[in-house]
Amino acid sequence: MLDGLMKQFEETQKKMTEQLAAEIIEVQDSTKQISIKVDGNNNLLDLSIDEKMLVAENKEMIEDLLIDTFNQAMTLAKAKQNEASQNSVSDILPGGMNLGNLFG
Repeated sequence: MLDGLMKQFEETQKKMTEQLAAEIIEVQDSTKQISIKVDGNNNLLDLSIDEKMLVAENKEMIEDLLIDTFNQAMTLAKAKQNEASQNSVSDILPGGMNLGNLFG
């Protein structure tokens, strides 16, 4: 029984990883001059900076905006991961057992 459950868990984990790879999250900074795309597995897919910002005096501001925008994208990706984990666990557990916030 345990082997079957482990195999089911591995298959569910693989499926979840594939589904999260298809989840594209795009976040823009408050000025809409920086855009970041990540997938649900925390992979950075694209980074775009408006050309008008690319001057030396904007260096520190760009760095701050990049960090903030990237952190927002990672927060959204983590929420997608938590949702996928909860859905996967509920598919595996018998009788729809609820483990509460065990995974996030």
